[in-house]
Amino acid sequence: MPKFERLMKLARLTRESRVGTVREMSRACGVSQRTIYRYLNTLSQATVSEELRREAREVADRKLTDQLDQDDRCLICWVLDNNPAVDHPFFLRRLAHIKKLLTTDKESRRKPVRGQWFEILPGRSNPRPTGHDSRVTDFVSACMKGRRVRVRLRSKRGPALVLRPRNIRFSGREIQLQFLDSRNGAVQRFGLDDIASVRPCSDEAIVTTELNGARKKG
Repeated sequence: MPKFERLMKLARLTRESRVGTVREMSRACGVSQRTIYRYLNTLSQATVSEELRREAREVADRKLTDQLDQDDRCLICWVLDNNPAVDHPFFLRRLAHIKKLLTTDKESRRKPVRGQWFEILPGRSNPRPTGHDSRVTDFVSACMKGRRVRVRLRSKRGPALVLRPRNIRFSGREIQLQFLDSRNGAVQRFGLDDIASVRPCSDEAIVTTELNGARKKG
């Protein structure tokens, strides 16, 4: 069966509520569960009715909680609310989305989350104001677009560094932004609190910076 037909079959089965789990979808369509996750993601982004997109998203979200009991969810909710990332608005939004998937209804996100053995009180909802949000947002945006950025460090004067964003590294309670130096291929890591700013860099600005660097060496 061609991929398009399998997608349409999955959309129909989901809309008619004839399948309720990823395993059932896998059997009905004759593909692996990993493939079903990709299909659900495709359907959730496709130009189809809002009802169908909502149904596809809801089924896709079940994979996060299928293997977790209520105590597991309580523990994960506590971990989400009590870690260094919660102080940064960019991470807090993503953590809040994960917590939303873990809780069973809207009210439970404002009241204590209870399991058989655990009870978790609501966590922090309003982070203290920081300048970190724009740095991480610009960093992630540049990663997605494959663009380089200008990085200014608090402890270093002079021109900003022109680097290619690589990934965000979490180590214990430290959050680092990792960059790739396109000139020599070296990986550079800076703690988030050591970075003054991360700004998108145009191709023209990159060429000018590299020419100036070459002139200084000459």
